[in-house]
Amino acid sequence: MAICFTVALRAEPAPPKPHTLRIEVLAQSPDENPISWLRPIDFHVSLQGQPVPVSVARPVLTKKPPQRRSVPTRLLVVLTSPTQNSDQDFTMLLKALVPVWQRAWRVAVAESDGHVTPYASGPAELRMLWKAPLMPARGLKEAVEYLGSFMGRRIVLVLSGNQKASTPPPHWLGPMATDEMEEVFVVDGGQPDSSGETLGSDIPGAYPAAEPAASVNGWGRTSTQGSEVNLRHAMHDAMRLAFGYYDLRVKYQDAAPISSDATLVLQIKGPSSFHVAAQVYGKDWVPKLEVTKR
Repeated sequence: MAICFTVALRAEPAPPKPHTLRIEVLAQSPDENPISWLRPIDFHVSLQGQPVPVSVARPVLTKKPPQRRSVPTRLLVVLTSPTQNSDQDFTMLLKALVPVWQRAWRVAVAESDGHVTPYASGPAELRMLWKAPLMPARGLKEAVEYLGSFMGRRIVLVLSGNQKASTPPPHWLGPMATDEMEEVFVVDGGQPDSSGETLGSDIPGAYPAAEPAASVNGWGRTSTQGSEVNLRHAMHDAMRLAFGYYDLRVKYQDAAPISSDATLVLQIKGPSSFHVAAQVYGKDWVPKLEVTKR
């Protein structure tokens, strides 16, 4: 007679899955200078009250070859008038862009008629793309949204004109760039409007941190980027503010259940008074971000 036994096997628990979150940080002093000296140990990140490891990467800050983990930068140049589409103006633009190629930036040009070049890694490539047969216009809004999906430092440079004649940027550009955490520089000759403000002064160059980051000493908001006198000054400021850009990578495991409304807390050790903007990104899940001082 055959005797059968049934043995219930206990399933082994699934191993914890590793996850990565990315936090962009822009840090400036009250006088609008970038905070460039923050170290990895100055950033403390916790999730549900538990500390999680964090690594820090920076953009290419000098003419030296980029490091392996350098943060890439993309620049979208916006032409607001058909008169800016001449060969002479484009040659002047290429001259102003010389320093950014040495820092491994990629650049695209959005023309006033809605046509946008692909991103180029050098002057010869950008000129070739600019002279190429026009593809169907996708519009400036789509170009700004596309730039916002890029995982790296994002800059919009608006060539609006000079003190004698300027075409202000679209009214929607500031709010949209804010949502995408894009730095905006408006070249308009520093022309004042009727209220004494500079054109484009309501377009931020860096943005509020996630709530509830605001607290004492001006913490929680970077300063507003006003208009630029000329293209050379705009490029100088865009490269200078890169020193205040930090890319944080946070790694955690879902060994314990994580609440869908959990908050990721970023504490930054810095001077007594400075401004910050921060935004978090994730592939599977994006938590609420809280930024405070240590």
